[in-house]
Amino acid sequence: MTAYQTIYEDSIDRHGLVTTARARELGLAPNTLALLAHRGRLVHVGRGVYRLAVPLPFAGEIPAYALAVEQVGTDAVLWGESVLAMLGLLAASDPSRIHVGLPGRLRRCVPEGIVVHPFPVDAAVAEYEGVRAQPVADALLACRGAVMPDRLLGAAKKAREQGYLTGREYAAARKAVTP
Repeated sequence: MTAYQTIYEDSIDRHGLVTTARARELGLAPNTLALLAHRGRLVHVGRGVYRLAVPLPFAGEIPAYALAVEQVGTDAVLWGESVLAMLGLLAASDPSRIHVGLPGRLRRCVPEGIVVHPFPVDAAVAEYEGVRAQPVADALLACRGAVMPDRLLGAAKKAREQGYLTGREYAAARKAVTP
């Protein structure tokens, strides 16, 4: 299998994205990504982040969220309101901004529109639609004060109906977001 085939197969589950760190995990030299970008097989989209040049069969908002997380760093997760918006539980109050949590210090410039929040190192991390994210229960709590309580209650109800929250998590979320 060629390097491109290896990257293609792996990146399909990652919304067409590949990082230099992931290339190392696949046994490829990081400069392979730059070489494939030079040949037009990949597109450089950020420091250490590339995407497939061919259009993928899926489209929509999720690749934008995945790209934002990858551009912030390997330990980054989708945060708060953006988790709820990606899952269709809540309409984003400002769709031009994607919230990303990062443990530790941000050591790179991120594109405009990405808002980075401090994220505890030992906090739980989930994966939704192939994107590392804050668990829905934690995302609801992170939105307190920034999103109206009735909108958060509606999001919690949808999350429970769609199976993102257990009964106990739903009850705790309702109690925490009710004014």
